[in-house]
Amino acid sequence: MPNREATDPEEVKALADIEAYGCHILYVLEEGDLAPFAYSVGIEHNFGAPELVVIGLRPEISQSIINEYCRRVHSGEVFEPGQRTSGFVKDFDCQFGAVHIEHYPEHFGWISGSTTARISVSCS
Repeated sequence: MPNREATDPEEVKALADIEAYGCHILYVLEEGDLAPFAYSVGIEHNFGAPELVVIGLRPEISQSIINEYCRRVHSGEVFEPGQRTSGFVKDFDCQFGAVHIEHYPEHFGWISGSTTARISVSCS
């Protein structure tokens, strides 16, 4: 990511992932009444598409969904809140939604200073 200098080993890995794969994925464990969630960092910078947030799924499923989203936006596909689509999780459709900006500072670390929309996904 431009103008970002790593300050610790985790940031070095994140920046390397963003450069190599188009994004880095962070997974946040369940806390109290809050479900676990994963989110991407780097998709907006690399492809001009919103970052993706996956809520309430296991880390490996969340990572798979985010990686597929990254691949598809890199190929030029566009996803909008309210849109349902397939191909992210076998035998399930996913629906995209918007994440309200008030949640950015508390939950999204590196991307919390951005005002660009974030998209969440639910699969059923």
